[in-house]
Amino acid sequence: MRSGVYPHVFNVEMSGGLPLNETLISKMLKPEGYRSAAVGKWHLGLGNNSVYLPNNHGFDEFLGLPASPSQCRCSVCFYPNVTCHRAPCSPEYSPCALFNGTTIIEQPVDLLTLDDKYVMQSRHFIRTNVGTGTPFFLYYASQHTHHPQYAGKETSGTSIRGRFGDSLAALDWEVGQIYEELKENGILEDTFFLFSADNGPSLSFENFGGNAGLMKCGKATTYEGGMRVPAIVHWPGQITPGRSMELSSTLDVLPTIASITNAKLPNVTLDGYDMSPFLFQGMPVHRCVRIMTLLCCLILSKTLQSSTISLSTILLKKTSS
Repeated sequence: MRSGVYPHVFNVEMSGGLPLNETLISKMLKPEGYRSAAVGKWHLGLGNNSVYLPNNHGFDEFLGLPASPSQCRCSVCFYPNVTCHRAPCSPEYSPCALFNGTTIIEQPVDLLTLDDKYVMQSRHFIRTNVGTGTPFFLYYASQHTHHPQYAGKETSGTSIRGRFGDSLAALDWEVGQIYEELKENGILEDTFFLFSADNGPSLSFENFGGNAGLMKCGKATTYEGGMRVPAIVHWPGQITPGRSMELSSTLDVLPTIASITNAKLPNVTLDGYDMSPFLFQGMPVHRCVRIMTLLCCLILSKTLQSSTISLSTILLKKTSS
């Protein structure tokens, strides 16, 4: 989403982090006078001396974890003292570190107050830029509802869906807080607001992994349950309320923002497309997608364990009718 390019092009896991010469939305918007902040999960590398953190990728502010809590030492996940459940985190792992910029400000991170810190940082960032009349880009990557789920005092024990529901309620609270800040500052009609997810549910975690409903499979597969996720775009006065079945992807975010802000696109071959035609005009996007992938679904139950695997090469071309 941040680069408009498929992640495996960069081979982040092998290189240790996203190469610094790649252009993210934050870097693309700098010549247009925008200030940018990244809040929450950053899974594009840490590196020696924090070289791969957001501040070295064009962001002016960063508050977050360069990992998921599942990659850190297990701790208390639900208020007041409920331990983490059904997660691969281990006491042998290093404690999660919360970064402000490139500086560790808390280790181990306190998950019960993490959402409060994220929301406070985001609201302050919005308020400060509104006060100075500066356009801004806020990338808010919530840790919810990735395993291990967690919830602080505001939402712990509030959902009939149990611990997963408490974590989902915490996500709802975070989004609501950011929306309220925009509303209080009177800039809703000047703000392009996008809410989406990166993948489907982790079905191997059963009740603690989410639910894909009627869609097949989940995370780590290329079936609908793994790839098709909710997306809400909000811009009063610019986007007509309704529902669209137009094919879109988080890869489309960078070129769409470039179109909205008249920013110069990176000098690379993008995998994303500008969503402006169907967002603002109700017109289809001319899209040609080539996918070569391994489709894999693992179905688990108490009495049955089976898997289906097939190798496919798909050429999909979508044009206007």
